[in-house]
Amino acid sequence: MRLLALLAFTSSALAAVTQVGYAGEVYSEHEYHGQVYRVHSNKCSELAHKVHSIKVKDNGICTLFFDRECHHPIKRYVNDDPRIDPPASDARSVKCS
Repeated sequence: MRLLALLAFTSSALAAVTQVGYAGEVYSEHEYHGQVYRVHSNKCSELAHKVHSIKVKDNGICTLFFDRECHHPIKRYVNDDPRIDPPASDARSVKCS
């Protein structure tokens, strides 16, 4: 019974980070340096602490959003939220392996 209770608690805790977006797609939210980013469930996200970036894979392209420590501020949601769109100089696209 304790195991079942633990599993139920863990499932509810995990569900708290997954939400449904305005288009009905499921996304997760990640807080990084005081800003919140949404990543769709069909994309992979990886926090790369050594270069202080968020890397998101989308159709074979990885876009790195650098923070102020790397002199490239992160300024937007990574799920292409049209309300927050940074200048092109704030994002660098690289091929994803």
